[in-house]
Amino acid sequence: MGFFDRFKAKEEKNEPEERLENVPEMLKPKICVGIINEEITSEIDKTDWNQFSSAYGNTVNTIPYYLKNIFCIDEGTALNAAHQLWCSICHQGVNMASAALPSYEILRIGLLELSDNLKVEILDIFTGFALCASNEYVTSPNELWDWEKQIQQKLMRDRGVFDLLTTSSNEDISTCAKALCQYLDNQKD
Repeated sequence: MGFFDRFKAKEEKNEPEERLENVPEMLKPKICVGIINEEITSEIDKTDWNQFSSAYGNTVNTIPYYLKNIFCIDEGTALNAAHQLWCSICHQGVNMASAALPSYEILRIGLLELSDNLKVEILDIFTGFALCASNEYVTSPNELWDWEKQIQQKLMRDRGVFDLLTTSSNEDISTCAKALCQYLDNQKD
């Protein structure tokens, strides 16, 4: 039974509020009109997004909407949201933002439950997280912020999931999962 089967989905318009009028056009979340699971939206809304940053600054007006939108029934909207998350919280795979920490568990649910296309995008985000904490960029674990260490621990906790995905019949998923595992193997203790 999948995540969406376990909880009654609630139809909701995920319309960005008026406060988004000051968000640059390229960062504005698309509007998902459809079903977004109430459990997911509730979990996302529990976070005080003012406490976190992204590559583009404060996250209040963007990251919660992107996270909700990856669960949008319209795959185009969901894929756009995943791309915006990649740009915002693991900027170009070399700069992890603090908003990665509260986003991780929501992304993990997406990795387990969403379409193959979205799994590839989420694996790419996780690979960016692993890369940012790998020996390629970090010469000592003391260089990592506490929240980066927590991300690293979560990635290692989920290593079994990533290993399983390396055997996926979907070549894109398999390739992305193998790259992620390679970066996890190259992390400082």
